[in-house]
Amino acid sequence: MKDSTFLKENRSPRVAVVKLGSIGDCIHMLPVMRALRRNIPKAYIVWVVEEKAKEVLLDQDGIDDLVVIDTKLWRRLLKSGRGIAVYNMVNALRKRLSDYRFDFAIDGQGLLKSGFITLMTKAPCRIGFSRKACREGINTLFTTCRVVPSGLHVIEQNLSLLGGMGITDRSVSFNFTLPPSAIARIVQWRREVGFDSRMPLVALHLGAGFETKQWPEESFLRLAEMLLEKEGIPVVITSGEGHSKKVESFVQRKSKRLILAPLFRLQELAALYQSCRVVVAGDTGPLHLAVSVGCQTVSLFGPSEAGRSGPYGKGHCVHQQQCICRGSSPYFPRRCRQSRSCIEKIGIEEVFDSVKMLVKEGVCQ
Repeated sequence: MKDSTFLKENRSPRVAVVKLGSIGDCIHMLPVMRALRRNIPKAYIVWVVEEKAKEVLLDQDGIDDLVVIDTKLWRRLLKSGRGIAVYNMVNALRKRLSDYRFDFAIDGQGLLKSGFITLMTKAPCRIGFSRKACREGINTLFTTCRVVPSGLHVIEQNLSLLGGMGITDRSVSFNFTLPPSAIARIVQWRREVGFDSRMPLVALHLGAGFETKQWPEESFLRLAEMLLEKEGIPVVITSGEGHSKKVESFVQRKSKRLILAPLFRLQELAALYQSCRVVVAGDTGPLHLAVSVGCQTVSLFGPSEAGRSGPYGKGHCVHQQQCICRGSSPYFPRRCRQSRSCIEKIGIEEVFDSVKMLVKEGVCQ
């Protein structure tokens, strides 16, 4: 097995990072890639990612190549009886991964599918989590080095995987790369809508992937109203899938200091958040995107544990409701068993106070 001794002799290893999942998952894995690049500057780093999350990794300094897969497409093809097409896709992926001649593969997902892809890299040293730390324990069949994660936050746990390569660096750096074109697009857009670059702009991101992560739309709109009327703070509302008619109607009745953002590309959204004073969002990709570009956040958590997957570092206010549906597991149901989702119980006034404090003093209550 290749290990830290190999690294001392070969300072240009080929490393596969297998983190397939969501935008937030990939952002939480970015510090691992940054630590790899710091400690092994000449490493050739290839990231294997799902189609749905690839945009977060485009243009990121330090990644030498991306391998994009679409397991949802594979499942759709299998259901429609097109198994041969899936076989050909998987075989092409296997050949491509094999051609890299990897020395190491790091599985940061802990699933059956990520383990299978890690195995396809043919890396002699395949690093993953211990069985208890994997969401699907069968994942350990595909790894050769299994790490018991340390730390509470998922970023710290991901960094512990580097121990399998003899790397002890645990410092956290996102260093999210913003292309100049994205920054220029936001500068132009802010000028067009009349939001001077010196304005303490607050962004509210509506929606989240699961019902249990969604703060009510009405609460966001009331928060926007309070920020405008009580503090005179301009507000931009972002959304991943377009705005509802209720939101559009609400904004039309308000002042020009409340704006609906268009559906920006991910790098443009990151550039917008970087230009904001505060971003308010639930446990969703845009929240973690805001954190990665250094923006202060006010986050709204229901069943997902904020200590494990919330904003990392200082300058963030977290509002978390204790939920009976969470239990002791870090994983949680997508739908609430109660008549009213626990996240709905987070009060508008307390969120307003947190935003106001961050805008004025840069600290939480």
